[in-house]
Amino acid sequence: MVAAILAAIGAGGIGAAITDRLQQAVCQVAGTACEPGSQGATPETVEDEAERLEELLEGDPTPQEVAEHFAALDPEVARELALEHPDLVGNLDGAPTQLRYAANARAIEQEIERLEAEGVDPDDERLAMLRALDDPDRHFLLFDPEGDGRIAEVFGDLDSAENIAISVPGMDNELNNYSGANAQRLQQQGADLGGDVATIQWLGYDTPEGITAASGGPADAGAEDLPGFLEGIRAQRPGDDPHVTVVGHSYGSLVTGKALKDHGLDVDEVVFIGSPGTGVNDADDLGTDAEIWAGRANEDIVGTLPAHGEDPHDVGFGSIRFHTGDISGHSSYFNEGSLSLYNMAQIVLDNPGDVDVIE
Repeated sequence: MVAAILAAIGAGGIGAAITDRLQQAVCQVAGTACEPGSQGATPETVEDEAERLEELLEGDPTPQEVAEHFAALDPEVARELALEHPDLVGNLDGAPTQLRYAANARAIEQEIERLEAEGVDPDDERLAMLRALDDPDRHFLLFDPEGDGRIAEVFGDLDSAENIAISVPGMDNELNNYSGANAQRLQQQGADLGGDVATIQWLGYDTPEGITAASGGPADAGAEDLPGFLEGIRAQRPGDDPHVTVVGHSYGSLVTGKALKDHGLDVDEVVFIGSPGTGVNDADDLGTDAEIWAGRANEDIVGTLPAHGEDPHDVGFGSIRFHTGDISGHSSYFNEGSLSLYNMAQIVLDNPGDVDVIE
């Protein structure tokens, strides 16, 4: 309705100043934001912009070029573009954060509608997960239901946080069993320590299952996509320089290692936990200026049987090793109240002096 009224005002032939004031009044009553001179998001305008965006994507633009494209759009048109074409906007590195949230929320709704229309069992595992994700208080920078699925969830204010951490999970993770708990706990621990932090649970690759974790193939695909994902976040914060940490757990540490070595992942801190190897035998071979940290829990078998190079927690690797406290096993690193979680939060907050390191 707002778009129709704005379009009518714009076509009325009255003076530009009056047009702007009428448009602003309509938007104020509707509780939306309009830029001066906005002609509103007519269906024709939105479809025109969708075509322009598709043409841009054919040229494989950088996240910065995507950000510049959206910066030139009328805000109302951009918003409607995200809602009408979530497949174009939701997973697009460099698109505005809030638009990606809106697009992926709509994409989740559409996937629920599709499954229900197909008569999927109401107790279906995928459908149950999608309904849990369909929550206005949850925010996703990535949503892809194809195959095992991909997803990335944000905790905290990604557009303003001084510190950002990306949690990269390991094997046997997929959309059906997705949990953002690790990133959520890390964000909460950082906030409890007085930090300004946003975290992301990045299930942005098809994780291996069982014996396939011996292969580096899945890690190659994830390593290729992770840097662009981070560049997209940076592109929405021009002139800003948040402190960025990536936490690779289990097979996720191999993804992180390959992203560093082969694709120049640009971060300040790297944390490897429960690692089966990072693809190299020495921290220097990762080719990064980032600080390299490593933790290993008691009785973590994965961390003691590296299949992809030297264990980054071994003394000879060259990482800064930190204590994990009394946690035990491979899936305990993000346990609430643990020394492991505390130390990782201090790393994320750029407080190295407060990390309990192994001398």
